Amino acid sequence: MSITTGSEGEPQAHLRVRRAVSDIGFRRRLGQAPGAGSWYMMRTSCESYAKTVIRRWLRVLKRQQDGIRAAEDIEAIHQGRVASRRLRTAFWVFEDLFPSGKARRWRRTLRSVARAFGAARDLDVQIVFLQRLAARLRPSPRRAGLLALVDLLRKRRAESHSDVLQALKMLRKKRLIGKVRVALAKLRRGTATETATDNLRRRARSCITKRLEELLRLERYVEEPARVRELHEMRIAAKRLRYTLECFEPFYGRGTARFIGAARSVQTVLGDLHDLDVWLQSLDTLLPEGPADEQTTLAKNYLYRTCKTLRTRTYERFVKLWKKLEAQGTWQRLAEFVGAAHRTSGAGRPVGQERIQMKRMKTEEATLVRQALALAKSCNYERGHTHQVTRIALELFDQLRPLHGLGERERMWLRLGSLLHDIGWRDEGRKHHKIALEIIMSSPLLAVPDETRKIVGLIARYHRRALPSDSHEYYCDLRPRSRETVRKLSALLRFADGLDRTHLGLVRSVRCEVAPDRLVVHIRAARRSEVDKLTGKEKADLLEQVLGREVVIEW
Repeated sequence: MSITTGSEGEPQAHLRVRRAVSDIGFRRRLGQAPGAGSWYMMRTSCESYAKTVIRRWLRVLKRQQDGIRAAEDIEAIHQGRVASRRLRTAFWVFEDLFPSGKARRWRRTLRSVARAFGAARDLDVQIVFLQRLAARLRPSPRRAGLLALVDLLRKRRAESHSDVLQALKMLRKKRLIGKVRVALAKLRRGTATETATDNLRRRARSCITKRLEELLRLERYVEEPARVRELHEMRIAAKRLRYTLECFEPFYGRGTARFIGAARSVQTVLGDLHDLDVWLQSLDTLLPEGPADEQTTLAKNYLYRTCKTLRTRTYERFVKLWKKLEAQGTWQRLAEFVGAAHRTSGAGRPVGQERIQMKRMKTEEATLVRQALALAKSCNYERGHTHQVTRIALELFDQLRPLHGLGERERMWLRLGSLLHDIGWRDEGRKHHKIALEIIMSSPLLAVPDETRKIVGLIARYHRRALPSDSHEYYCDLRPRSRETVRKLSALLRFADGLDRTHLGLVRSVRCEVAPDRLVVHIRAARRSEVDKLTGKEKADLLEQVLGREVVIEW
């Protein structure tokens, strides 16, 4: 669903040439020969570099304003939004070079402008998406319904243009471009010494490392398709990493190209995924008010099915891309690249890699999740329900840490047990919890120590029916501490499973409010479900025992 619109009638080859010419001019302004720099450019200071980077994107933002006002070319508003984002990145990178608070205020102003531009741009993308869908269909009521929806979105796009004009007016009223230029002119002219260049290197290392850490912190959600919000945050993290790398691209030279490409690929595919999630979540609000006619109903159903199918394919494309980047060691190579170009004073060794490694999800967990999913797939598991229950269980685990006192290893066990809790489903589900336990205990696909295997299997076994008992097989073999861990984790999974009794994935998020005598669980859902609420309350029995509090569900 990736939608990229170049200047009207301009071949992509011409766009590449134009970008290359622009890059040559950029390097000349920094004192570097075109094409030079496999590691970093010729000597320059933070001040000189900041001036060149910021002035470049100020020119782009100013140049696009007439096109944005005219609203004749949808590319203008896209380029304007991109310029505002890159300026915000530059102000974040070089914030300390400006008087106190100025860069932060400029970023806030640009954020407001980008939001107005973004709302209009999102409508442009939705219109193009619907037009492409309609173009694939023969004349029919369904196609007519899609085109009617296009007309509706065009009206909303015209209405949103007033917000865009207001944002441009605010930009002009605050004289942001002029103020930034004045501030840049007042920056002292840094001397291009080796020390000054080292300062810029350290700044680049620090900023890139921070953005990379933000991305890898969300890596744990790659295998969880129901984590809509977290995957969206991952897209934003990839975008910020990309913009930060591009900010320092002239400094490092060609060496950053593969890393920028990797971040852009992740951003793009997750952007497509987010667009589809927006369609699926807001389809009803996008449709005209009042009773739906036949055309609208047909268009809505077709659009929903199409987005569902595309969402599944796009998510699989993202997982495949991420695994490919992992196999290639892309993020580790980026950490090494930054470390190789930055030496600590006197140490003479790469830095930054240790911090990245500490923030990453453990390799053990990533491997075990892949093994658990392979086992679940071999048992024809119900993907939607399984990942929904897993997401809810982990959200409960994270929010109730002060009460259960468990750590990351126990969280991993809960994740594995949740992914495997329904793999024994056969013969209309009779005793499927016990069958799941036996499969886990005997499967060679799951390479874990015996005690871990028992814990994971018992978590899956106790998601329904009987509560843990010392007379039960495998449970009686565990040490007292491990038994208590099984009780706590089973209680979370049991409750989470009850909240998706209908298997419709209605629960969007949970928020826990802890009181001395009760636990209030606030549910945000697509719609109310008495079945899920009642079953959730029924299956909160073990959780109430473990926490010593009554569980109250607020839907």
